Amino acid sequence: MHAWRSKMLLALIIYFAGFATAIYYLAPANDEVKASERSSRRLDIRGRTSEFRKQEWAATAETSLKTFVSFAEEKAVQFGEFIRAKLAEADKK
Repeated sequence: MHAWRSKMLLALIIYFAGFATAIYYLAPANDEVKASERSSRRLDIRGRTSEFRKQEWAATAETSLKTFVSFAEEKAVQFGEFIRAKLAEADKK
């Protein structure tokens, strides 16, 4: 009977430990730590900084997202026309 209470307590402890870890990880650091991280940025294999790779990835993601949105809009228009045609056929019968 008390086994479910133990399991619930353990689950809550693990959940809040994970939550506290996430808060600690996302908390802003002081300026000295940030400055040392900037000065110790490592170059990747191609010789570019990771910041450049992030910008490159963001540009690629934006282009891909715009392509997907335009594709979805075209397919929505085609589907709307298909539905209208099917409704027109049903009305004729």
